[in-house]
Amino acid sequence: MTILDQVRKIGNARSALLEQLTNELYQLIADTSTNLYQDIIRRYLMKELAMTEDGKLKNSVGNYATTSELDKIYGRVFQRDAREKIIKQILSGTQQVNRINSRYFQLFDAWAVRDLASAIEKKILANYGITEGGKFKGEGILNDVFTSTEPLNKIKNLIHQAIASESALMDLEGSLKSSIIDEGLLNKYMDNTQITNVHDRYDRQTTREYSSALGLDYAIYQGGTIKDSRDFCIERNGKVFTREEIQLFGTPQDKFGGYTNKSAGEFKGKFKPSTKVYDPETDLGGYNCRHHLGWITYELAVQLRPELKKAA
Repeated sequence: MTILDQVRKIGNARSALLEQLTNELYQLIADTSTNLYQDIIRRYLMKELAMTEDGKLKNSVGNYATTSELDKIYGRVFQRDAREKIIKQILSGTQQVNRINSRYFQLFDAWAVRDLASAIEKKILANYGITEGGKFKGEGILNDVFTSTEPLNKIKNLIHQAIASESALMDLEGSLKSSIIDEGLLNKYMDNTQITNVHDRYDRQTTREYSSALGLDYAIYQGGTIKDSRDFCIERNGKVFTREEIQLFGTPQDKFGGYTNKSAGEFKGKFKPSTKVYDPETDLGGYNCRHHLGWITYELAVQLRPELKKAA
């Protein structure tokens, strides 16, 4: 099997692994949503709220005050239990990504990869507030996600509105189910904080470190396409790019297509500047992009894209 065959084989395996890990993470969030909704119904709505004789919520100071009980439920279900499970899943995922990336880059320099692996893992995990030994330090990106009360505040607002309008308890249950379960309140929040994309981002951060250290300045845009792939990714999928070309992704200077507004470097899925500064090597096709870069040598790049051959 040639090196190029192995590059493609490991690249496909990495794509499958990242998809599996992301699906597992989404399932954990879905389970958390169900637990949160059920606890709010059982432990709060049924026990704490005062009702009128005809089954409607009382618009009373007492009812508004009881929403503080939601803090305990949210703290237990999301900030404690879900955090523990999600961080455990992320750690397990990073270990699997580390193994497959180590195997990939050993194709180019086995000895250097052995020396680099631990340092790269430590550096990137630190950004997430995780120590080399796999302990969560209560800081970094993950800590910000789980200490935020943004989803909780939206739930409280729904309940306050129901109390103010003296809604029927059944109607409030329906509103909460619609928000938490059907509309995926936690899913949206985790998407916006980019936690649902954590495995893909970890992979890209890891491969950037390896490629820079090993002097690999060419990459295949890998991951394939599906029915809802964006034009930006369809345009690039399977193609070879230089690092300089990748750095121009998301800018008017990029000579490749897939843009909704090329003059502004805008494409469907690209993060808004107010939300996040776009990084071509770690963001690729933007929001929830499932693609990754398979970094390769100059020789392989020329084999796949002869126009890159340098003049003698």
